[in-house]
Amino acid sequence: MRLGVLAWFSATLACTPASIVLPLPDSAGGSGDGSAGPDSDSDGDGDGPGGCAIDRALWIDNVAGDNANPGTEASPLADLDAALAAGGTCTVIHVVATDEGYSGACIQRDAVAIVGVGGRPHFDAPVVCDDRLAGLFVRADDVRLEHLTVDVSGAPGVLARAVVFSGVPDAPIRGGLALDLEAIGPGPADDGRALVSASLCFDCAVQRSVVRGAEGAGIGFDNHQDDAAILDNVVDGAGGGCIVVNGEPSEAIAGDAVIDGVSSRVSVERNIVRDCGAQTPSIHLASAVDGTVVDNVIGASEPGGILLDDDGLGDGAFGSRDTLLAHNTIDCSACTDPAVRILAGSTGVRMVDTIVTGLGAAVLLDASTHDSVAIDHDAYAPGMTFVDAGDTLGFTLWQARGFDGGSILAAAADLFVDLDGGDVHLRDGAPAIDAGVDAGVALDADGAPRWQGAAPDLGAYERAP
Repeated sequence: MRLGVLAWFSATLACTPASIVLPLPDSAGGSGDGSAGPDSDSDGDGDGPGGCAIDRALWIDNVAGDNANPGTEASPLADLDAALAAGGTCTVIHVVATDEGYSGACIQRDAVAIVGVGGRPHFDAPVVCDDRLAGLFVRADDVRLEHLTVDVSGAPGVLARAVVFSGVPDAPIRGGLALDLEAIGPGPADDGRALVSASLCFDCAVQRSVVRGAEGAGIGFDNHQDDAAILDNVVDGAGGGCIVVNGEPSEAIAGDAVIDGVSSRVSVERNIVRDCGAQTPSIHLASAVDGTVVDNVIGASEPGGILLDDDGLGDGAFGSRDTLLAHNTIDCSACTDPAVRILAGSTGVRMVDTIVTGLGAAVLLDASTHDSVAIDHDAYAPGMTFVDAGDTLGFTLWQARGFDGGSILAAAADLFVDLDGGDVHLRDGAPAIDAGVDAGVALDADGAPRWQGAAPDLGAYERAP
């Protein structure tokens, strides 16, 4: 079996370019100062990526195109590399969907949007950039990838990734956006990389995308990167957690504004995640501070639904502190670990308006967090337990410790339309309706206004009166 993998990898490399060593970007990238994100035009006056004014529009068609053509809609180029070489200072590249797959690319041009037209073009021939095999590899500012399928399912066992946004310590990138993508991997594995990943990428986002079959994490944001957004995605099938954000505290350099080991203001909202593997919780924030985990629908695997910690460093300065957990629906029926764990200096966390179902522990706090978190106005399945600084408690004793005084116990059958069928919208008369408090969350997981009754509903979905 091992020889088979090596032989496959050799054959794969023979069909792709030699590893391209990418130069540093001209720009130093984002500074993590809270500036506008990648879905905003506030950086400029135009409709191009990052708000620039489009100065070049190109088309590529890998069936009807030719790289000797000018790249117009009537006379398209044949491949993405040719279009990138021909781009201007603010470029939109239209990729025509055909019956043939496109080759991937190492994208080094700032301010470029690569947009599928006439369907969803299929990128299924990964390339090697900086010794990493990827479908689309980005090392530039303000790059938008939109309405594409990036498929690395034919590359098992070699750490292939569909989409990579990759800055470097001396020059992080900013403004990367994966929008309405379909990323397909070979399926969960004992070893693998995030299928859609970002590293040292400020103001970057993955939105309205479907990510399935990841060997490692489904969506993974590693290394320090502020103001990131993971919104409105479906992540289905992963070997190492569905959504993982890690500030990489073990690599921190004291006094360095970039490599400080913490990611700030990360938003993980309105995602549906399921089958997230046996290695990592469904949503894992390590050294991610001042973030939001809101309106997510979590079909949790054995390691639980949400974990906030310091990535095992043992230094409370790197805990995922001051994070809002609100309006999440967590089905922990298959969990062996607690549904929500708040550990390792993750102080100042607020958990509110959340529904947790299952048979085991609902919440675990350790000695570093149990005096500094606020947990209330939630719903738990009857019989679930709670762990506070090593003590396992029933609901009444948990309340006596100062948690969940306004929360309720409710069976899944009384809450959801069809939990077994995957529909966790609230049913008529569910006790979670109007049982919440205003946590400042304006939309539910369907994008409907919240709240619509006398008070917000618990869980990810608001039920219209």
